[in-house]
Amino acid sequence: MTTELDAAPLANLPTTRRAILTAIKRSGPITTAELAHQLGITVTAVRQQLHRLGEDGLVLHHPDPDGRGRPAHRYQLT
Repeated sequence: MTTELDAAPLANLPTTRRAILTAIKRSGPITTAELAHQLGITVTAVRQQLHRLGEDGLVLHHPDPDGRGRPAHRYQLT
């Protein structure tokens, strides 16, 4: 299976963004909290990088309602 993640231009991405893309590729749809835990960085840092990756068209998200309160969002590769 070939994805955008396999493309050569990704070598130019900052290390954190590449790590996030790799984690999503390995785990499938994942929340910011799960990514932060896996990578050992803050949820805020993950959100900032996911926002940039979304602008680049590499990730998208969908709500994952889980009971009361705000739904978590799960991120996946495009």
